[in-house]
Amino acid sequence: MARIEVEIEDYLDEIDDKYLIKELKKRKYNVVLSEYPEYPKFDTPDELLTYIKGLLGLKPWHGKEQIIKEISEL
Repeated sequence: MARIEVEIEDYLDEIDDKYLIKELKKRKYNVVLSEYPEYPKFDTPDELLTYIKGLLGLKPWHGKEQIIKEISEL
């Protein structure tokens, strides 16, 4: 039987959470589920902006227009 390696990151938007969690546990990742998701706290608007840019894969020099463009393309 052949073994096929699959990158689950390529299919995150196509699978249910329960299957993702099952696969992560099978791969020996420590999966901790929380009833309430934890969101980071930001002391300044700049910290929030830096965090959003990181989530979107943008560089520090990208402006707010690029952030809005990236979000609208999601």
